[in-house]
Amino acid sequence: MKWSLIPIERCSTINGSDALHGLPTFCFETIPDGLPPPQNPDETQVFPTLWKSMDETCLGPFKSLLTKLNASSSPVTCIVADLFMGFTLDAAKELDIPEIVLWTSDVSALMCAHEQNNLLERGLVPREASSFLANEHLDTMIDYVPTMSGMRLKHLPSFVRKTSPGDEYMLEGLCLQAERAKRASAIIFNY
Repeated sequence: MKWSLIPIERCSTINGSDALHGLPTFCFETIPDGLPPPQNPDETQVFPTLWKSMDETCLGPFKSLLTKLNASSSPVTCIVADLFMGFTLDAAKELDIPEIVLWTSDVSALMCAHEQNNLLERGLVPREASSFLANEHLDTMIDYVPTMSGMRLKHLPSFVRKTSPGDEYMLEGLCLQAERAKRASAIIFNY
């Protein structure tokens, strides 16, 4: 599946026109990501902006794509999607298609994502850069979650510690996606 024309065009140039040689039934389908094309085709999109746009605009086009594929001779039997594409879970549920969520980080990072709201409510994240990144703050124990005993703030994924403008959606969005992931048929973790 391709989320915008730019990244897949960039990827397909790696092996040129032979990239899909030997895979006659494999094809890329596209849906819009809701963002205008970048001025520079080699420009990397800002992830929080892309993620928020996908979350707000991709459900309808994705459901339309699934409906189109289901009308073909080989309907969709399972969806495998990255955790950051939580809108796919909404489509899978509506169309009664099993979905597997791919989380490219480890299990402890997803546990942190599930606890993100508690961390926010307790004022542990986000913090002003100077106070949050101080060693004494990073050594703060997360002692209220039984499955995370011995975990300290310094063990959290690095983006949780960021305090730049725009990071708010990363924190809120991660909470939302972690909650959505509970509806998946299975979750694949990086080990």
